[in-house]
Amino acid sequence: MTCSEPELFPNDPGKFPDHLSNEMLCYIMQYGPCQPSPWELSNKIFPKTKYLSGRLRCFHQSYYYKSVPNNAPVNRTWLSYSLSLDKVFCISCKLFGLTKAKKLLLAHEGCNDWKNLNRNLNNHAHTTEHLQAEISRSLFSKNIRIDIHLRHSKHAIISENREIVRTIIKVLILAARQNIALRGHDETISSQNQDKIWSTKDKKNRLTFMSHEGQNNILNILGNQVRSVIIKDLISANLFAIIIDTTTDISNKEQFSLIVHEASDASGKGMFDTFCAISEKYQINWKEKLCAQAYDGAASMQGVYSGLKTFIQKENPRAVYIWCFAHILNLAIVDTLDSSTDTRNFFGDLQGLIGFMRARKRTAIFYECQKKLNVGTKAKDRIKKLKTFSDTRWTSHDRLVLIIHDKFDALKEALKILSDSTDRVTSSNTRIFLTTISSFNFVLIMKLMKQLFAITTPLSCYLQSKSIDFIQAYKLVDMAKKELEKMRSTEKFQELVEDTKLFATENNIDECDFKEIRIRKRKIFDGEQISAENFDLVSESSTLPTSLHKYQPNEPDTLSNEEIISSDEESIESHDLSIDLGVKKETVLDVMQLLSNHDLHTAFVFGLSRVMHIASIISFC
Repeated sequence: MTCSEPELFPNDPGKFPDHLSNEMLCYIMQYGPCQPSPWELSNKIFPKTKYLSGRLRCFHQSYYYKSVPNNAPVNRTWLSYSLSLDKVFCISCKLFGLTKAKKLLLAHEGCNDWKNLNRNLNNHAHTTEHLQAEISRSLFSKNIRIDIHLRHSKHAIISENREIVRTIIKVLILAARQNIALRGHDETISSQNQDKIWSTKDKKNRLTFMSHEGQNNILNILGNQVRSVIIKDLISANLFAIIIDTTTDISNKEQFSLIVHEASDASGKGMFDTFCAISEKYQINWKEKLCAQAYDGAASMQGVYSGLKTFIQKENPRAVYIWCFAHILNLAIVDTLDSSTDTRNFFGDLQGLIGFMRARKRTAIFYECQKKLNVGTKAKDRIKKLKTFSDTRWTSHDRLVLIIHDKFDALKEALKILSDSTDRVTSSNTRIFLTTISSFNFVLIMKLMKQLFAITTPLSCYLQSKSIDFIQAYKLVDMAKKELEKMRSTEKFQELVEDTKLFATENNIDECDFKEIRIRKRKIFDGEQISAENFDLVSESSTLPTSLHKYQPNEPDTLSNEEIISSDEESIESHDLSIDLGVKKETVLDVMQLLSNHDLHTAFVFGLSRVMHIASIISFC
């Protein structure tokens, strides 16, 4: 008699198919071996088999366990009873055994020899094939499969790498938002100021993404994401404006705006073709929606015949061209300062001094001198470095002048130390620079530039800010004009001279005043009559024996405010506004003529008038 209850025992080994999928194996193994008790059966007893001797024998639940001496019985987890066939099977060999193991009796046909079952079970448990099948079954039950383990290991590595990339992206975004460098000054393992990305990395991971190629690839991906958002906004916008400029990078390659990396043709036509190609690539309808364009004053940008703005206005006349006011102010300052020999030589000396002090050992000496002199009220002062200045951004000149002014004593001490160097080139150049910065004329120009940049730098920075307000910009321009007017007075010049003398005294400079000019005496021959003109020249030289005389304004030749304003108004009326915004060649020639024929103060007054003139045009616009 047999018994079949598939709804109660889905793991019956007698009903296993010959070929099992991985899902079917998982389904069977979740039930474990089929080891029913007699009371779970419908007849409450295992089916009995009648032998030739006439005896009735049946399976007993004690066969589920193996007797171990001096220990509790051990369950045979591999033994499974089939109710449908009334036989026992080894599910380990049947499901997980190799080819030879699956040919064994307990795996292939099952066993119902109840008389010799205990002996057969013990013999089967000690076979090599059964032991291998047991190991495979144990690994499968614990999910320790090679393919699954490799898959999980691969997924774990991918997840870890994704976390690394996510961290790098966060650091890159933070560095971009805060405008900070990615690299530190010391990239060694023990450094406390390493690469921003390196400092956030797990040192145990072999894959670091620290190479410049990897970081550049991530930056390119981020740039594409940002670019896609911008292009989407441009396409949906009704009107938009463009700002295009070119500059050279550290490798002296021409860089075009912020959209493409390199432009082979820097002419107006070349940049126009590049602009058209970019607009066509990203489907920007500039011929209908472009309303404004803003560039610098280069001929390739604003040229009347072959400038970029001309090519664009031929296709779209509504695209109004606007010259950057900050660039106009910058040009006015540059041309005004370069028109004077003293200021031109001053910045030339600074440039040479910076190039000389950029050497590592000389910079270290300058740092040590700052630390040595930072005592008392200067104890909390920061250690500063002489930075190079840009020819296009004159705010860098302001920073350099402030550093030299604030650290003048440390710079002078460092040059004194370097003057005793055994290297003849270093010693010779140091003495030249020490003599230059110790002159009264150098300190006077430094004080003058400090006052001038204190007025123009805040205005220039605000005109370039993102959150610029027209009313506030107008107020700053008006304030700059008034401050420049005050600097043109003789009283302010006398205050500048007195401040320079005080600074020279505090820093122990030997030359604390203008050099005295030796009075030139003219020999009067016998019988020569002394004219009134010669008499006035001698008397004037006697009353002003110092070189301060050349800085005093000659009253008949001094330009008054009314004359300068009248000249500016006539210039605005007689010239096109777009042309008169620049500083013309005649202006520089006029200033140089004043320097050669009159004096420094008059030239300085006229130069400041040009800066005020540009500021008045900015406020007028």
